[in-house]
Amino acid sequence: MGNPWGRYGKPDSEKSQVIEKAVENVLNLGFRTNDIAKPQDKKVSCTEMSELIINQIADIFEKI
Repeated sequence: MGNPWGRYGKPDSEKSQVIEKAVENVLNLGFRTNDIAKPQDKKVSCTEMSELIINQIADIFEKI
């Protein structure tokens, strides 16, 4: 496996911080993929999870 941060920059870069915040926001809303979901979570597919994260990234950039 290559450098997972190679596409987004260093782990402390602004871009990586936005991505981490977007994932955190989605998880805080209770969304999980089936592989990590608990009974109380909102289960979504990997595609749906990606769309939720992308929407959060867009929302964060709109506020910057």
